[in-house]
Amino acid sequence: RWSLAETFENIRKNNMLDINLLRKDLPAVVARLSRRKSPQPYLDEARFVALEAERKEIAAEQEQKDFARLEKEIKQALSENKKLSGMKDQVSVTRDKQGLRIEIIDKADFAMFPSGGNSMQGKAAALMAEIAASLKDMPNKVAIRGHTDSVPFSNKEGRNNWTLSAERAEETRKNLERQGIQTNRFARIEGVADTVPYNPGDPKDPRNRRISITVLNNN
Repeated sequence: RWSLAETFENIRKNNMLDINLLRKDLPAVVARLSRRKSPQPYLDEARFVALEAERKEIAAEQEQKDFARLEKEIKQALSENKKLSGMKDQVSVTRDKQGLRIEIIDKADFAMFPSGGNSMQGKAAALMAEIAASLKDMPNKVAIRGHTDSVPFSNKEGRNNWTLSAERAEETRKNLERQGIQTNRFARIEGVADTVPYNPGDPKDPRNRRISITVLNNN
């Protein structure tokens, strides 16, 4: 039986792969290969593990490039598209552990939706078209979350901020779908009412009303 050190050395001498990539998956190599009795299967499977690690690394690098391109295109659209004038400060693009998050945030003189309503208004719809155009060619799934402030609204149907935030998230999904994003790209649609405020210090701050679109990591 070969030791792990002998396996690494044999791979290095034969220039079969980058030994550093193999070392990244060392626990997997130990678990899967330590009981092998003959050298060749041991070497073959070690090579497979390392190549799989390399594939994941390449895919992750490409995903980060795609995220950077998407962020650049959104910011460019905000600067150049006359229909989006004045919206630059209402769009936030950040990266977190889930992927790339795009947030469209209300303010005192701008709202994506009318008070108590779920019909997306002009500039917001134009922004959705730009986002969809950049998302079309990406393989990543998308999650959408609706947020409201804590201001109640009057209605005869018994609706509240929970239903309103979910309705607005679904309207955003439908808008993106009309712009060419396939149905199977949507991972989840949710409304969280006023439970995750943009400004925790002021539950009635209009900036708490927002839509979050997260382009999810593939791995």
